[in-house]
Amino acid sequence: MKKIFIALLAIAFVFPAQAKQDKELKDNDINIYDLSAVVSYFASEATVENGFAKYDLNRDGRIDSKDVAYVLVSWNN
Repeated sequence: MKKIFIALLAIAFVFPAQAKQDKELKDNDINIYDLSAVVSYFASEATVENGFAKYDLNRDGRIDSKDVAYVLVSWNN
């Protein structure tokens, strides 16, 4: 699990600008850019005020492993 988390953090640092752009384009493809966008805000509180709510995919108020898992199971769909 620790190796997976480290890999996800690495993805966030490699693709941060592209991820934010892809999220804004809403291209209906779930891919590395979407994963990077969610991982970039991992462990953050998700509120409308801070703008992170769109990365809280299960709407539980925080961006966590459940949100990352949601992206992974939806990959290429």
